[in-house]
Amino acid sequence: MKLFLTANITVHLDDALSDDLRPNFIFSSSGALVSYGKIDQNTEISSIIDATIGSDHWMSDNSDFFRFDASGKMHSLILSVSERNSEHPPKVPHGTQKKHSLKLIDLNQAFTVAPQPHRFFDYKNRILYGFNEEKTTLITNSITICDEFLVLFDENNLYSGWAIKNPIEKIADSLQDRPEFKYISDATYNVFNIFLKLFSDNSYDEADGEIEIVISNLEKKLNKSVLLGIENEKIRMMIITAIEELKEYHCKSS
Repeated sequence: MKLFLTANITVHLDDALSDDLRPNFIFSSSGALVSYGKIDQNTEISSIIDATIGSDHWMSDNSDFFRFDASGKMHSLILSVSERNSEHPPKVPHGTQKKHSLKLIDLNQAFTVAPQPHRFFDYKNRILYGFNEEKTTLITNSITICDEFLVLFDENNLYSGWAIKNPIEKIADSLQDRPEFKYISDATYNVFNIFLKLFSDNSYDEADGEIEIVISNLEKKLNKSVLLGIENEKIRMMIITAIEELKEYHCKSS
């Protein structure tokens, strides 16, 4: 099957990567990422870039990170999670039963892959989506990269988004951190839903660009009693740390 990362960059389906690899959800006050691939086994992104080919974040062009080895086989992905919420999830068809990877066809062309402009956190079903809500009805194909990570394509086989299942079970504070949490409560998912709903471009627009109002509302909603609903101390501290860092950076009077 011929697929397109951009209008001019073609990829084909390839054999799946190792079953040992799984997606990560990297969460911090500076933003969120979804990663997958061998990059989680390496301490230096620069060495990955030197050893692979593909898209990267350029000084002039915002881009997600799709890297492939010298033969074109997919090596690693790092996908930006938008801070603009969509009101509705994309309509995603069932993923392919067989797991696949992606293989780059043109090994000599430099390119960028624009990050998906919207997110939807389906906290009840425990799925985080990245997609373009203006094109959500056009998504017709979902490729299963691993059990809990899908890459989405539209009716023209153009890359149109992604989905990660059970993201909080895979939450990390860096690309190299690989914890695995066996049980995450509904209360924990609800806390992250509140965080992602309130700390968003949508809330920033509603506050007329007053980031202090956004952070104040976030702190009020995620008070001590609510945060205690997160059973895992490490995850609870990730939320607390993110709020404290946001206050320190944006709220001069705090």
